[in-house]
Amino acid sequence: MQHFRLNTAMLLAAVCLFMASSVSTKTVVTCENGRIHKLKCKKNEVISVQSALYGRADMVTCSQNRPSQQLDDTSCSASGTLNLIKERCEMKQKCQVKMRDVRNPDPCRGIFKYLQTDFLCVPAETDITCENARAKLHCGRGKVISVLSAYYGRRSRIFCPHPYFQTQNVNCENPTDIVADK
Repeated sequence: MQHFRLNTAMLLAAVCLFMASSVSTKTVVTCENGRIHKLKCKKNEVISVQSALYGRADMVTCSQNRPSQQLDDTSCSASGTLNLIKERCEMKQKCQVKMRDVRNPDPCRGIFKYLQTDFLCVPAETDITCENARAKLHCGRGKVISVLSAYYGRRSRIFCPHPYFQTQNVNCENPTDIVADK
């Protein structure tokens, strides 16, 4: 269990990542002529990208009405695809990646490609801690805490009630890295 002493309201979103999990992998495939690749988890879950491929790994995926010469290179893939998808989607509830962002450079001219992402949806927890209180993050046995974001200050007057003049500033710093290090 981790504790943090706060001087003002803080919104802390964290996820308990499973070290050994029974969560099933989801797969999204978008053919090269598609416009947007969409990943989505349920409310209170976030995306954990497991793998991503832009290219062709088999002759079946996205093959409908395609001549065989556009399908025969099954060892074709763009480097950096996994990093791009993680940058855009990792630890978010949903995300969209425009296909034009993955198409260039073309890893194999003349081959009809697709973007395939395998991901998990993992439960995320949110903790709101008021001034002079301790944030308490706890994960079950065999899990680790991964801080998605931490917000120091106010986004709403609803939480941690104070006199009106103390609830006006909504432009406060973002200490995600500081909280994650602790």
